[in-house]
Amino acid sequence: MDWKKWQLHFQLLNPDGLPIPYQVLQSEALAPTNIPALLFRVTIEPGEMTSFRIGVSESPRVSATAAVAPDGVDVLNGALRCRKQVKLVLGDAATITSDDESVFHARYELIEDSSDTWSHGLDRYASSGFVTPVWSAAMEADRGPLSAAIVRSSALGHSEVREDWRVFAGEKFADLRLRILWCEKGKILKLAIPLPHAVIRRTDGIMGESLVRQADGAERPVRDWILLELEGGMRIGVVMPDVFAVDVSTNCVRLTLLRSCLLAHHEPFDEPTVRGTYSDHGAHDFRFRIFTDRQVTADVLEHQAMMLQRPLAGADLTRGMHACLHEEKSR
Repeated sequence: MDWKKWQLHFQLLNPDGLPIPYQVLQSEALAPTNIPALLFRVTIEPGEMTSFRIGVSESPRVSATAAVAPDGVDVLNGALRCRKQVKLVLGDAATITSDDESVFHARYELIEDSSDTWSHGLDRYASSGFVTPVWSAAMEADRGPLSAAIVRSSALGHSEVREDWRVFAGEKFADLRLRILWCEKGKILKLAIPLPHAVIRRTDGIMGESLVRQADGAERPVRDWILLELEGGMRIGVVMPDVFAVDVSTNCVRLTLLRSCLLAHHEPFDEPTVRGTYSDHGAHDFRFRIFTDRQVTADVLEHQAMMLQRPLAGADLTRGMHACLHEEKSR
């Protein structure tokens, strides 16, 4: 790129040399001459390898970030809308609307926990501790024909939380990328989802399989995803590769994010904890993919989870090095 910024006449080309739609995103590197990130859709089969090239067209193209395509995404007054698919509104809680019906609400619960490292004698944690974060103004991160994103942050107890919500054109899910700087002691943090209708069937991802469980409120281990079928035919599916425990009652699902217990504390132990160390302190990243589609199935959630757990491996290659070396030898 020769330290150039992205130009309007640049193109992204598939292996056949044909231009493909893309969207320019802000790079993670905050430098004036940085190369942007490019978002584009690609289908690659397991074990397959393919390549894409950056080319130059004869005439400048319309910027992919200049306008929203008719079937794209909007950012409207702090709300994300993927046209004809899903709408996300950010308030005290995040609300996802599907088919003009509010289906998903998310809130945080910061719960006191004095149990030992293994929570001996407990099969569930308290159902109180609802926290209303004071959110910063939501900032638009991305807007374009393929995706839109809004970012906001808040203090949460002694900790900090940042939400990065994303929607994608043509998709029936919303993504949440959550970063938490965790500084609590003797606390549990749960992401709670109050349900609009009672749970009639619950299916959890477990190691190598799935399992139908009761909505009994008990804490259970989980792997990658959970599917809730509600009265009236509504379904909520959550892909969560960084969450390992959940509790589900008939009217609420709570995803266990972090727990700051003493290590390694085994009850009974009544001596002073001069050298006690609390778990989970530091920065943590979570990925969520949320479906509110009546047709979502366990197979769909499993497939989405594998795409997050086993992402594509990528590498870049710059042509021309052979000619440069040849010229250097000639000198």
